[in-house]
Amino acid sequence: MEQISIKDEELQILKSGIVFKKKLLSVKAGNYNTVIKKKF
Repeated sequence: MEQISIKDEELQILKSGIVFKKKLLSVKAGNYNTVIKKKF
């Protein structure tokens, strides 16, 4: 039973990591867009 709970925790960590990376990517893309708008 313990192994299952550990796997669930690992899945949650993986999912939150993926969400965090997506947020970082969207923030970077947003910053990039604002920089381009300021230049032109």
